[in-house]
Amino acid sequence: MPHVHFSLAEARGGFRVRYVRVASIPRRGASSTGTMWGRGGGLPLPPKRLRVFVRSALSEAWLLSLRPSAPLRAVRRPEPVRR
Repeated sequence: MPHVHFSLAEARGGFRVRYVRVASIPRRGASSTGTMWGRGGGLPLPPKRLRVFVRSALSEAWLLSLRPSAPLRAVRRPEPVRR
C-alpha cells in the first residue's frame, strides 16, 4: 500500500511524477501471468485471502491518507529555495 499513499500525497502536494524504466528478473513459476491469490475456480466471490487483503488495504488508506485528519494529508510541495 505505500505506493498508493505516496501517489495520493504527491497529487495533493502538486509534485511532478516521473516514470523510469527498471530492469527486472524474469518471472519464476509455471505461468507467466500467474496470481498470488490462488485459483478462483469460478466462484462468484474473490478468494478469502484477497478479500482480507483489500479490507486491510482500504483501512490503511483511510487511516493514513484519506480521512480528513490523516497524517499524509499534510504533505505539501516545498517552496523553491531562493538564492
